[in-house]
Amino acid sequence: MLPGFFGGAAGSLIGMAGIQYLASKGDTDMMMLQWWMPFAAIAAAVLTGFLASLYPAYQASRLDPIEALRYE
Repeated sequence: MLPGFFGGAAGSLIGMAGIQYLASKGDTDMMMLQWWMPFAAIAAAVLTGFLASLYPAYQASRLDPIEALRYE
């Protein structure tokens, strides 16, 4: 979950910087950034990271520890 949080935060910061850059160039056809959008992006990144970790954790929980260590 932590990599998802930091990735979402970095992506939000880069996105906001990009929007500010384009706004300074005079592009008037851009959508305005709402206050909740960076939080939604971070929440989506955390949720995606959490869901992607469920399957490997489930598979690892089904292994016998002795057999798993012997294999490596």
